[in-house]
Amino acid sequence: ALREIFAHPVVRLSLVVQTLTFGMMFAFLSSTQQIFDVTFDRGETFHLWFGGIAVCASSASFLNAVLVMRLGMRFLVTTMLKVQVCLTGTMVVLLFAGLHGLPLFAVFVIWQTSIFFQAGLSIGNLNAIAMEPMGHIAGMAASIIGAISTILAVVLGAPIGLAFDGTPRPLAVGILLYAALALLAMLRLGKAEERMGTH
Repeated sequence: ALREIFAHPVVRLSLVVQTLTFGMMFAFLSSTQQIFDVTFDRGETFHLWFGGIAVCASSASFLNAVLVMRLGMRFLVTTMLKVQVCLTGTMVVLLFAGLHGLPLFAVFVIWQTSIFFQAGLSIGNLNAIAMEPMGHIAGMAASIIGAISTILAVVLGAPIGLAFDGTPRPLAVGILLYAALALLAMLRLGKAEERMGTH
């Protein structure tokens, strides 16, 4: 079963994208409290901001339920990653251009919401894409895919949290890298599906 899981190109690539998507989330989770406290001096109200962002981002699950049958899982994931690369690239430019104070805080909150929103529109679809060809070994495949993507995502997220320098720059640069790699892997996944005659 393990051999079959790792031999399938769609499963492998979906696992890579899912790991990078989880990695973006874990990087944010390991950095966001420090950023709210040290960078923006809002440590005392962090729980309120974080809760509000989570509530807003949770709408992604409902939106996914509406759109997935019309547009398809691969289209939604690819589109969200393209949007994330653009948003995070903009965030990096603004940070290195010297944006600070309340404008930077507002942009940061919007950007953080986009990270969690993108995860809501991606992770479930990526898991479904990976599981589709593995129906006959669904239990083993679900366990392996979930375990590997989570463990490797922690490995990806931790160094970004440790790189905190008092600004959101390490986080933004790290997430831009992960989003770009995830997008490249997703584009390769699309080609692999086309070669295999699946959608």
